[in-house]
This record gives sequence, structure tokens and C-alpha cells, in this order.
Amino acid sequence: MNNTRAMNTAVETALSILREGHRLTPVDPGHFGTIKICGVMKFLVEQYAMEGVGNLSVMRMRMGLPLMTMATVVVTPFEKNLPLMSADLIYMMGRRKVYIEFYDLAAQKDERYLRHIARLASISERYASLPPCPPAPAWYDHLLAATVYRSGKAGDDGQLLDLLGDCIRGYSEMCADTPRLDVPKQAEKRRITVGYVDGLVERGGTSTNLFKKALGEDITREFFSKVLFGTG
Repeated sequence: MNNTRAMNTAVETALSILREGHRLTPVDPGHFGTIKICGVMKFLVEQYAMEGVGNLSVMRMRMGLPLMTMATVVVTPFEKNLPLMSADLIYMMGRRKVYIEFYDLAAQKDERYLRHIARLASISERYASLPPCPPAPAWYDHLLAATVYRSGKAGDDGQLLDLLGDCIRGYSEMCADTPRLDVPKQAEKRRITVGYVDGLVERGGTSTNLFKKALGEDITREFFSKVLFGTG
């Protein structure tokens, strides 16, 4: 499977699983619908309101010829006591990397929450045949409740797609099993999430630094708050 097709298949698989349990309503990302960086990197951005949960954003990136593509799927919950989910899928020549992270931005962690986190954390071991690819240490590592970092080759696309599907499905089940917060607790959840997003812009991260260098900190903050995380 070529890189563009593999990327699109992964994104559509993620969206299809999320649609099974949640209504996704498209949101116009405005001028952030297309972002060009360094003249060769083109990001196509989609945004959705995920009913009863929060914000969903999808980015697909192509770099020059379709030898390198990348997709990012982010679910930022405001209405339920859920972790923030970020999935990065990288297709470079015949190599693949999958980074899936669940950020513990919950105000409280009851037994239900911890049970689902344990299930999400266990997914990685089911794919132990795929080589690990842990990222470099970052300031936000203490917020990571569960992670999946696996790599492979083009021939592993089917297995990597299954891994992604298991993570998205597990998260969607957590969404469905978690009750909606009352209004004051939703406000508290949003404040915690805003603090994380502000820290990401101010302190940086691998992809964040790329956007800051190309767009500047103010525009990056606007993009992150209005579209990527939907906090603004």
C-alpha cells in the first residue's frame, strides 16, 4: 500500500470507529483548513464537534512527492472525565511509526477511569511483534496515562491499522461508558486542558516547535486553541 493510501485508510478507519458511537458534526476550521510550512509541507485540517465529548481534529500532511505522509488525530474532551487522545501516524518511504498517547487531564480518577486506562495501556503489549519507537523525553511525560509507540514497514500496514483500531475503539468505549460532567466540572475540565495547551505552546514539543518556527507563537496558539484542541 502506498503512503498516501495507507494514511487515508488509517484516518478513515479512526473516523468510522468514532462515528459508530458518536455524532461527528463538521466545524469549519477557517483559514487553518490548509497550512503550508517550509514550502514543501502541506497540512489539510478537518475539525469536528464530537457530541457529548468535545473537539475532534484531523490533520493530513504530504511532503512534496508522496514519499512521506503523516496524519494526526486528536480528541480533546470537555464534557466527560476522559484523557485527551493524540494519535500520530508517520509514513516515510517504506517505514512506519505510530505514536498514540492518552494524556491524563482528568480532575478526578475514579475506578471506572482507572479501569479503562489500564485497558488502553495493555494494547501495546498485544503488538509486541512490532518494534518499539519511544520518542525523546518531553516536559509533559508526567501527564501520559497510557501510550502506544510502535514501528514497522509497509508490509506491516495491516497490523498497524489493527493497532490503531484497537486504540480508537478502546477510547470510544471509554467515552460511551463515562457519564457527562455537570456544568461546573466541565468548566474545571476545560481549565485543566487549557493549561496543558498553553504549556505546549509556551514550552514546546516536536511538532509544536515546527509550527512555532514556521507560523510564530501567536498564530500557533490561535491554531491550537481554535482548531487543533478546540479550547478557545
